[in-house]
Amino acid sequence: MYRAVIEHPTWIPAEWQRKLDLRAGDDRGRIYRIVPIDATPTKPPRLDSLDTAGLVAALDSPNGWQRDMAQQMLLWRSDPKSLEPLARMTNECDNPLARLHALYTLDGLRHPLPDALPIELLLAALNDPHPGVRRHAVRLAERRWDESPQVLDVIVRLADDNDPPVRLQVAYSLGESSDPRAAEALARLALRSVDDAYTKAAVMSSITSENIGPMIAAVLKQDAATGRERLLAPLLAQAAIRRSNDAMNQAFAALLDEQFTTFPASRVAALLTVFDAVATQKISLDDLMTAPLRERLDRLHDLSAETVANEQASESDRALAVRLLAARPVDRDEALARLASLLSPRNASSLQSAAIAALAKLGHPRTPELLLADWQSHTPTTRSEIFDALLDQAAWTEPLLAALEQSRVSPSHLDARRRQRLLDHRQSAVRDRAAKLLATTSSSSRQTVVDQYADALKLPADAARGKQVFAKRCSACHQLEGVGHVTGPDLLGLTDKSAGAMLVAMMDPNRAVEDKFLDYVALLSDGRTISGMLAGETGASLTLVAADGKRFEIARSDLEQLRSTGKSLMPEGLERDLTPQDVADVIAYVRGVSQPAKKFDGNEPKPAAVRDDGSIRLLATDCRIYGPRLVFESQYRNLGYWQSEEDHAVWNLDIRKAGRFRVSLDYACDASAAGDRFLLTIAGQTLGGQVPSTGSWNNYQSLTIGDLDLPAGPAEATIRSDGPIRNALLDLRTIRLIPVEK
Repeated sequence: MYRAVIEHPTWIPAEWQRKLDLRAGDDRGRIYRIVPIDATPTKPPRLDSLDTAGLVAALDSPNGWQRDMAQQMLLWRSDPKSLEPLARMTNECDNPLARLHALYTLDGLRHPLPDALPIELLLAALNDPHPGVRRHAVRLAERRWDESPQVLDVIVRLADDNDPPVRLQVAYSLGESSDPRAAEALARLALRSVDDAYTKAAVMSSITSENIGPMIAAVLKQDAATGRERLLAPLLAQAAIRRSNDAMNQAFAALLDEQFTTFPASRVAALLTVFDAVATQKISLDDLMTAPLRERLDRLHDLSAETVANEQASESDRALAVRLLAARPVDRDEALARLASLLSPRNASSLQSAAIAALAKLGHPRTPELLLADWQSHTPTTRSEIFDALLDQAAWTEPLLAALEQSRVSPSHLDARRRQRLLDHRQSAVRDRAAKLLATTSSSSRQTVVDQYADALKLPADAARGKQVFAKRCSACHQLEGVGHVTGPDLLGLTDKSAGAMLVAMMDPNRAVEDKFLDYVALLSDGRTISGMLAGETGASLTLVAADGKRFEIARSDLEQLRSTGKSLMPEGLERDLTPQDVADVIAYVRGVSQPAKKFDGNEPKPAAVRDDGSIRLLATDCRIYGPRLVFESQYRNLGYWQSEEDHAVWNLDIRKAGRFRVSLDYACDASAAGDRFLLTIAGQTLGGQVPSTGSWNNYQSLTIGDLDLPAGPAEATIRSDGPIRNALLDLRTIRLIPVEK
């Protein structure tokens, strides 16, 4: 048994009690402590009775409250006599927390006492044996670059520190310096962290107009094996946004620094990245390059033409050469002929794919004719890519429709997704012609299709056959067991995997579609049309992900129009591609694949408890936990580290009586992480919203999120993020369902 003890903060000096407006007998400022009934609560130390030396000594305490209060009182007093013992503590104390408190106390005293934290102490802290002290010393050094060249020397060296949080802080801090050494260190950090999303983001946040050029030059000095191409794209995109022609010139000079006699694949890959960045500036390549550089680039084009024609060259080299020909064609007619000749089944599919993309990039009026020639010789994969190339350009839809009307191309070659693109075209004339050609069932009759396929659920199903159907018809948007693209919803995380629900989702995909899976159509200033799911946006660009997983970064300056179709990225009309047996088999396959739940001490999945009043408690201790980052934390018995869109938790529950339930969350969320969105699904019903701050991760509060009308019987509840997570979604302890009268 425990009791609450109320204590007035008499340990705060009287003058500060007045400033904080704390009065005896007033509830404000009281401290509530919970202690065992049979125990005498210990008295907090009277820090106000300590002299300055005693307060400094109190920083070396295992009690966090005492350290914090001692530090506050030292700052309140601003006693010059504290400087010497504080300086000694930063160097001599064995407790790293005490050294850190002393360091920040000295920094806080610099305003009344300018000499409080001399540069020598800061340099010593930058070399502290404990990584936490080093990390905070880097933060404090941001405002001290000009006081000593040694400060930047040490921080640049810390870019190679063994501790990841230290390197992360260095990545944030180096953006404050315009010194070329800082730019080189940022480049080194980025190369080391090419697979570390957090450090890479920190580096990108430190890019400025002054350091972008030196950073690109430093990256280009590295060997291709370091992964520089993966880093060049975002760096050059930043240079393009900042209109940094000097940075582009540096990139060209570094990549075209010799006369080439053989095809340099790594150089060409990097050059193509530069070309893409320059294209966003809408300026001529020739305007950026000196005459010697243009001559070397012309020589590279000659080598590219030779490599494309060389059947003994590797597929990857030939594909790169194709891209270079399209990026800066010296002779456009010759380039068209070379590229069209690659659309032969004799060539590898990767080479044909590169040729289709290159022909589309050239944008020549003859391109549709070249792509549709020899149609019957193309494989389904090549046909699909040609369809996409033609549908992406508004002017090229007419030749495609003409080919369909003249039976040079069979309508059966169009899958459901591409049929829907024609049927939803922004031009009514195209929509009308497509409707006559394709005779697709209207959306108003989707329930009829669902009813027609209902008998498929009674057929004997074969999951092995279903896996083959999935790979052929579903893997363009979904991924299971390593096959396909992660574009559409996660099938492993489906709340309702019943056969009936899956049939509706397949045959009537627009009946209940989440906003994040809606299809968007972007019309670009160059005439292209790009269709896909809106996967992200920044102040300068949008990202669309097409149904086949391809990502398109679109500069806002290139965007003429963006509109949502209001429909799912998953198309209607799958009945043209799937027999009832196919449907039965693929449903059996998807339902049979399950993701194993993670295991944690203290988390034992079991049905949610139902109380006598019919209320239900979904406890973190009882759920199944999925996703790469989500964990069960034993201290507060909560779900924490919710940092991935794949993280989610699932409960089994049994609703005794149908009715309306008021739903609330028992959760915590620090102010730095508030604002991300969550989505709760129970028995097919959904509630969502933004996560408000509770002040800190240690402060749990209740949040009512709405009412749900739930049917009686067994059900599942799933909670996940509704979109990207910036920091961490929330720490969740309980979801409560309370019956309410309608």
